[in-house]
Amino acid sequence: MPETPDCWEVLADKMIGWMDPNNAPEDRKQIAAKYKEVAEYLWDFLPPTHERQVALRKLLESYTWAMRISLGFCPINTTHDHQLNAIKFWICEFSNVEACRLIGHHFFNLDATISEEFRHSLGQLGPVTFERVQAAQLLLESRDAAVRACLDMLAQQQKQVLRAVSQS
Repeated sequence: MPETPDCWEVLADKMIGWMDPNNAPEDRKQIAAKYKEVAEYLWDFLPPTHERQVALRKLLESYTWAMRISLGFCPINTTHDHQLNAIKFWICEFSNVEACRLIGHHFFNLDATISEEFRHSLGQLGPVTFERVQAAQLLLESRDAAVRACLDMLAQQQKQVLRAVSQS
């Protein structure tokens, strides 16, 4: 199937559908709802481009890892702690461009929801698992792709304005 904007709309709709909270385990419905909220925001805000597809795909991959996060015993691995802390640092970084900053806030809030839900479930932060690191890493990659899509959209808008000005 060739990749076209029409195809991207169909694929985006399917990916967002897979993040439906009704399909999530009972203890993860809040997290699933937040993922779906971010996915719908990206779908509504960004034009159908390759970068938006990458952002949605990475978000779906992050969602899959978030649904796999173990709540049981996990051997302590400080490497995972360091990785998660580094990723969280970058998730907290926001662009100077207002539209991109809004995207960053959605992803920051999603990551905070994941952390809060597991803190609430366990009564503590709990062990940092491989799954949690993977979910955070893919969340960061999704955020970066969404920001690239936003910057592309803004560049196209600026080109249109410049064309209109030069033609008048």
